[in-house]
Amino acid sequence: MPARSSPAAWAFTPAGPASSIDAWNADTARAFHDACAAEVSRRAKQRPDLAAFADDAAATPVPSVAAYISARAAELDEGPAGYDGERSRQADWLAAALQLSV
Repeated sequence: MPARSSPAAWAFTPAGPASSIDAWNADTARAFHDACAAEVSRRAKQRPDLAAFADDAAATPVPSVAAYISARAAELDEGPAGYDGERSRQADWLAAALQLSV
């Protein structure tokens, strides 16, 4: 299996002086979950064999689980580059929503 970038290698820092990420709350967690579930659903429209992944991503209450399901669906759809691309899309979403700088 090819090596993937590690989340530990992602160096996000808060854009402002706060020492925590205040923008991560129930609303942003839900929005992130929904964005990940929507991406799986988009893929499932093109690949019906991914429909169970879309159902699972929508059903889980845990945003990180929806994100993983979305990345796995992308990998099944496009190969390892799809997984990495989806994780990159997620990182970009989080950076923008949480006002992080990379």
